[in-house]
Amino acid sequence: VKDKKSPPRSLDEVKQIKNEIQNQFDLLDKELQRKHKELRSQQDLIQELQRLDEQLQKLTNYIQTLKDEIETDKISLEPINTDIDIRTKEKNRLKTEKEKILSELTESINILEQKLNELKTLTTTINNFEDRTSKLLEELRSSFDQLNIQEKQLQSELSTCITTISHYKDDLARADIRYRQ
Repeated sequence: VKDKKSPPRSLDEVKQIKNEIQNQFDLLDKELQRKHKELRSQQDLIQELQRLDEQLQKLTNYIQTLKDEIETDKISLEPINTDIDIRTKEKNRLKTEKEKILSELTESINILEQKLNELKTLTTTINNFEDRTSKLLEELRSSFDQLNIQEKQLQSELSTCITTISHYKDDLARADIRYRQ
């Protein structure tokens, strides 16, 4: 059945369209593979961040232990009047150092959380891209299948035309022989 909306395509046009679609399919396939590699790399980064998060949790626990020790030391120093000034100054110095470490670690935690959020956003973006690419590949596969069907139909029509022309030639040859006799 011929479509009246567009002229029939030649076999070469169909092959050209088929090749263009195949090229697009190949490019999309390469892009998808590249994105898969990026995703694997991002997943490795996630694992590394999780490992760092565990270390950070251990350090946070260590800091809490240090804070608890500071409080215990303060309580034990209260009854001792003679050493209280010296020990208080020393403990304040230690406390300042520990708080500095805590501040640095807290800042590191915030930076790591920010990086983790960025990584989650990037992972979502990559997943969305993969979904769109997969849908596009399916559409291309469907178009490619339709082109294969059209190519087979055109080849069948071409074969029918060749057979019809051959019959006409035979009929003309017979008519010519009869005419000459």
